[in-house]
Amino acid sequence: MLTRILPCLVLALSLSFASTASAAPADDVNALLKNLGDAFNKGDAKACAALFAEDGDLISPAGQVAKGRAAVEKTIAGDITGILKGATTKFSTDSVRDLGNGTWLVDGTHEAQNMTGPDGKKMTGKLHVVFVASMSKDKKLQLLAARPYMFLPAPAAAAAPAKPTK
Repeated sequence: MLTRILPCLVLALSLSFASTASAAPADDVNALLKNLGDAFNKGDAKACAALFAEDGDLISPAGQVAKGRAAVEKTIAGDITGILKGATTKFSTDSVRDLGNGTWLVDGTHEAQNMTGPDGKKMTGKLHVVFVASMSKDKKLQLLAARPYMFLPAPAAAAAPAKPTK
């Protein structure tokens, strides 16, 4: 009887572990991004940076590279007092992909109402953000990397080639 029960028990435990180990932490990611948006809206660069791993990094939309939490804080502070001054920020999750080993690739959207555009005028910016998130040793989701960027407008349709003359 034990020989029949043991394989079933092993299979059940394997399936249970596989489903929890590979499940994307969508709720955790949404909470993390909400906290990030709340910190931006309060103008609190330190709270934003605290959501990053100690060795996390960021490349800002302007191309500024920040490696380490202190540099991330400085870069975010520059954005908060610069292009995002007076803006209302909201982050949302578009997709979460499990990369294994407690690490996830997150595609998100950063909507910034009343941000300053490249021409100096106020605008609503919709940035795409790629995050890499991981579970820390204390089981807290943290950002390892963030890459916000805006898509360029699609190029105009190419003109039809001229017809050869006879």
